[in-house]
Amino acid sequence: MVLLLSTIEAQSTKSQELGQTLALLAKQARQEPGCLSAHGYRDVEQADSLCLVEVWATQADVDAYQQTED
Repeated sequence: MVLLLSTIEAQSTKSQELGQTLALLAKQARQEPGCLSAHGYRDVEQADSLCLVEVWATQADVDAYQQTED
C-alpha cells in the first residue's frame, strides 16, 4: 500500500478555490484503478492549510495515475 500526502498553504483569497480543486482531484483519483481512497482536508485551526490524502494499492498504480493527462 502507498500513502501520498500533499499539504498546501493557500493564500487567503484563494483558499476556497483551492479546496474545490482538491475535492475535484480526489474525486478523479478515486475513479482510477488501484486507488483505495482519496480525500481532501482543511485544517480546523488554519483554514488556509489544506491537504490531499491518497491511498493506492501499489506504486505501479501511482505511477500509472501520474502519467495520465486528465
